[in-house]
Amino acid sequence: MRVIEKIPEHLREQVARAAHAVWHQLLLNEGWTSGDRFDAEAKVHPGLRPFDQLSPFQRDLIADWVDDEDVGSSLRSAVACAMLDRELRAADMTVGALVRLLRDDPTEPIDPEDDYVGRIVEWTLRRPEIGRLESIKVSWPGGEMQEYPPGDLELAEPPPAAP
Repeated sequence: MRVIEKIPEHLREQVARAAHAVWHQLLLNEGWTSGDRFDAEAKVHPGLRPFDQLSPFQRDLIADWVDDEDVGSSLRSAVACAMLDRELRAADMTVGALVRLLRDDPTEPIDPEDDYVGRIVEWTLRRPEIGRLESIKVSWPGGEMQEYPPGDLELAEPPPAAP
């Protein structure tokens, strides 16, 4: 039996509000509009309005569904993964820097004979304002070039100390 992680009561409305905002925007993106009656063919939905304009009953139903769909566990898992992420940043990037595929256990000793080390060729930014990378292109021994998400690589040697 699956254990559903309920959202703490003091956060219930905030999560329901956020879920409604996502649903609202996705429907708008698909061409839906607000109206008095639901009409799937005409893409009209009476709930397609700001969360605060919904009845208390409807807001509570959304909160219940969010709990029933186990959004709490999904949110917990997403944040836990992000907090453990050792993803490279734009500040770590230097053309020619040595990288290797990320090991599952970073404490595992590196055997230089087994370690497959490549060099950074270029990178693209996902969020330039915070230095978040989209991808890193690596040149491997033998000339093969491959692009990776930043979470798949680690520096093979520490970055130089800042002056």
